Amino acid sequence: MIAQSTLAATMLIALGIPGLYLNLLTTLSFLGASTPFEIVCACHAAGNVGVIAVMVFCSAPMIYFGSPALNDSEFGKMAGRITMYSWFLIHYTQVILDGCHFVFLLKSWQWSFEPTQCGMVLGIYLNFYFTVALLVCCTLFDVCTAMSIYRHLMITRSGERPFSTTDILFFVQSCLSNFVFIVDLALFFVGPKIYQDMFNKLPDTFGGFLINTFTIQISHFLDGLIMVMFNRKTRAHIFSPRTLVHVRAKGSQGRVSDVSRTRREQQRHENNTGRTDDVRLEQSEDRNHRNAGQGTAEGNNVKP
Repeated sequence: MIAQSTLAATMLIALGIPGLYLNLLTTLSFLGASTPFEIVCACHAAGNVGVIAVMVFCSAPMIYFGSPALNDSEFGKMAGRITMYSWFLIHYTQVILDGCHFVFLLKSWQWSFEPTQCGMVLGIYLNFYFTVALLVCCTLFDVCTAMSIYRHLMITRSGERPFSTTDILFFVQSCLSNFVFIVDLALFFVGPKIYQDMFNKLPDTFGGFLINTFTIQISHFLDGLIMVMFNRKTRAHIFSPRTLVHVRAKGSQGRVSDVSRTRREQQRHENNTGRTDDVRLEQSEDRNHRNAGQGTAEGNNVKP
């Protein structure tokens, strides 16, 4: 029978690799994005990449090897900082302080704030209450937007609608992403209680791993999958990433060529301007020389 540590590490890697691919695909697809929504998607996907990368390259090895040296070292603390920075920028400055770190607990295979007063304040007030309030506000806005869209659909014809099908799809994408993270946040805090009510016992190490760490991995994987499926620009390259790399490389070369062309034109303009100034200077000197010669000749012709 496979050891639970091996199974847990394998699950993180098996879900993390496609999660990294999907979110990197979205990030690269929206580089140089022209709309605010595409920029938001690119930043969102980049944050998912940071979280999933920590799970694959940090949490999985810690679980598999069970080495306290990895967990207690600066490597483990830096992994928590990257996770929090990717998840929620407001936490980054606090987690640098001792006692306020977001750490991976090797005994329970879970991510959590340190069991200190600072960790409790960050975990309960900033991470839970503030995030819940933010998600509730987002949900209310989504509901109001959905009601407004429905009313417009009922009273207007298709040719007179102020929004397109693409706008509606982007709205649905936003709602699905919010729902995924609401479930993730709920399981992060009340998952152990749900587990205890279902099985009449506290979660063991593997149960805690499923509720906490693996749920985080699933949520960021699903978020990347949602963005890929709802965006045509990303979906077009899902099975042909080479074309995306080629397009980006060609675009970079084009931008470099444009810059070089602009510089050459500026240099050519400066050279032409310089030559024009030289010609004008020579013409001016010739006129001055002729005028001086005429003045001398007239002076010689004057009788005393």
